[in-house]
Amino acid sequence: MTKSNHEILYRIGKVGLNPPEALTLLITNGCNLHCRHCLMNCRSHTKSGPISTQILLKRINEFAALGGKQICIAGGEPLCHPDWYRILSFCCMYTDFQEVCLQTNGTLLTQSQVRKLLELPAEKLTIQVSLDGADNFIHDYIRGSGSYELTIDGIRRLVDLGT
Repeated sequence: MTKSNHEILYRIGKVGLNPPEALTLLITNGCNLHCRHCLMNCRSHTKSGPISTQILLKRINEFAALGGKQICIAGGEPLCHPDWYRILSFCCMYTDFQEVCLQTNGTLLTQSQVRKLLELPAEKLTIQVSLDGADNFIHDYIRGSGSYELTIDGIRRLVDLGT
């Protein structure tokens, strides 16, 4: 732990707070959907550049150095980031992280990507897929026409390949 990390932890403790144990890291504001409830004002993933991978890895290192326990990789749609797998696997390498979560709309999960996810430690990795309703009527109303089937296809790939 660096001197600056000790200083940060000291200052946090001095005011009676505990250091953060959980972090949700938004790695892009690009997304392939247009959800009605989007708080991030996400843009088309083809028009929105991702956050630098080096900056993201630095922030993950800093969070780990502060004693972080849980990290969630989200976006926009994190699978729109060209280095999403590198970032996710980087998080999984930290033994102090008890849980690494991927939050996705599931629509971009290909068989190849699901196979890559299987290479990560299953005891640590959680995958959260956003599904808004039991049928396409509600889900598509919220996330866009045709998104329900794409999300279900992504979930099926996860289940069929054993995640």
